Amino acid sequence: QLFIHHLTISGQLLSFASVGYERYHTVSNPFDKEKVRKITHFLVINIWLLAILIPALELQFSPDTIDFAFCTRSMRGTGHLGILFIMLPFGFICFLFVAYFYARIVWLVRKHCKNVNTTCRKYVGVAIGNGTDISNASELPSIYGEVCVLDSRNRSLGKRKIEAETAKRSFFVIVSFVAFTLPYPLTIIIERILNHTNHQPQPDQKSLWFEWEYCLNLMSLFSSAFNPIIYGLANRQFRNAFNKICHRYYRRYKSRDYI
Repeated sequence: QLFIHHLTISGQLLSFASVGYERYHTVSNPFDKEKVRKITHFLVINIWLLAILIPALELQFSPDTIDFAFCTRSMRGTGHLGILFIMLPFGFICFLFVAYFYARIVWLVRKHCKNVNTTCRKYVGVAIGNGTDISNASELPSIYGEVCVLDSRNRSLGKRKIEAETAKRSFFVIVSFVAFTLPYPLTIIIERILNHTNHQPQPDQKSLWFEWEYCLNLMSLFSSAFNPIIYGLANRQFRNAFNKICHRYYRRYKSRDYI
């Protein structure tokens, strides 16, 4: 029971950090699909190896935990040492990896927008300065598309819009990770501190902490389920398509009422 429970939590944390690493390589090397595929296969194998190793280590430290919810074993003893000594620093390291890779994604997007803007200015300046040879100056690289014909104000607005969308999506991912994962270990730390000061807690107090920790324990597993929803809500195209679907069904519903 304990092994399977922490296997799922460890796998979730490792998957979350690995997804950030994979997306960072996808953004930095968008055309190197073979490299991204090899990285994905490597991460999947190592995620499960580490996810098996970490619960095996925790079994040495936490024979009595909240996971024995329906068992008759005593809740006293070593308690949550496995979570305090292994799971808490492990989750903190995963959070640092997630924050680092998504920050790198935001930095790469800013750098790409700045390079596109600088290159467009260079080609536009050549076209304006050398009016006798328009045919050579007008051969712009196709990768930049029509963004080069925009004025400086529209280019700046487009660049800031892309940066804002990427930063907002990364911010939502990090906030969801903290909101769903962090309350559980913090509650365990607070409970351990209170038990250290109060050696004989009341039964009602123990029952309340037990129920509260169990709810937060389940909530820590919801991060992976809510991530696709967060990505969808942070994407403007998804929001527009979802609004169109809702308006379509709403018009059908109203038309049935009139009939």
